[in-house]
Amino acid sequence: MVEAKPALTPLGAHLKMKSATEEKLSEEEKYMKSAPYSSAVGRIMYAMIGTRPDLAYPIGVVSRFMSQPAKEHWLGVKWKLRYIKGTLNTRLCYKKNSDLSICGYCDADYAADLDKRRSTWLFYIWRD
Repeated sequence: MVEAKPALTPLGAHLKMKSATEEKLSEEEKYMKSAPYSSAVGRIMYAMIGTRPDLAYPIGVVSRFMSQPAKEHWLGVKWKLRYIKGTLNTRLCYKKNSDLSICGYCDADYAADLDKRRSTWLFYIWRD
């Protein structure tokens, strides 16, 4: 991923993720054995907790498939790594005696969960 092209969004609109069927999992079993899926998700999650809340929603999406990831889920993780590469200077910075002003936004995506057809809530927070 060192030479990958940076992505501008944390989750590509073309990535519609849903649970893989048993047939698909058996077809992609060899490919997924070489993909460090859970390790990559865990490392991104670690960054999300401390300094990158912008990764919370997209990493939540790919972490739904930790037990049985498919190739499309791995492509989603790689997309997040490309996004991180393009936004290395984006982070929370905690400073003593700073005038902090936070502005938050919320949105809902009707039935975005393709497996259970549930709505997904998105929260965005920006520092002014």
